[in-house]
Amino acid sequence: MGWFDDPDESEPAVQDALRIAKGKSLPVAVRSCTRAEYLGRFRKIAMIGLAGYLLFGGIILLGLVLEGGSENRMMVMVVVPLIAIGALFIWLVMRWRMRRSGKYLDPGIAVEVGADGIIVRGSGGAYGMRWHEIEARPIWVTIKSGIHFIGLWLQSPLGWVQLTEEYYRDGRIAAALIVRGMHDDYHARQKARVERIG
Repeated sequence: MGWFDDPDESEPAVQDALRIAKGKSLPVAVRSCTRAEYLGRFRKIAMIGLAGYLLFGGIILLGLVLEGGSENRMMVMVVVPLIAIGALFIWLVMRWRMRRSGKYLDPGIAVEVGADGIIVRGSGGAYGMRWHEIEARPIWVTIKSGIHFIGLWLQSPLGWVQLTEEYYRDGRIAAALIVRGMHDDYHARQKARVERIG
């Protein structure tokens, strides 16, 4: 269905998903992050980023101080406020993002990936889908080294599920396994069709 009616193995997002899924065994079950997990994960990433920025700024300052000289003293007087302004900016962005993230509500959805398809469980019930019944859209990011698969938008009777690391622990792996299952099923059906015709 949808994206996988005619999958293209040369599509970088598919290739990256297949690379991620290689060697992973089934079954795999993931559940949506609780509010505390979601906020805690973001807070941890933000604090690591701020600490890294301050460490980098500290190394630059240390280098300037150790070299000495009047030119370096002037540079220190310029660099210290710039580092402080940068840290303040990062802190303000973190606060804004935390407030925005504070609206997160755990949908209480679990996705189980098995040999024949998936089961999506939530407060509205449990729904099984075979590989050819799944409708999904890949989510990827483009950076210098190419396109990187980060998850799937997965259509289910409970609504659309964003199966990514942000919202599901090991969500990227589960999404990659779904892509692998859809890919393998598609090619098995194509092969069977050719054999029937031939």
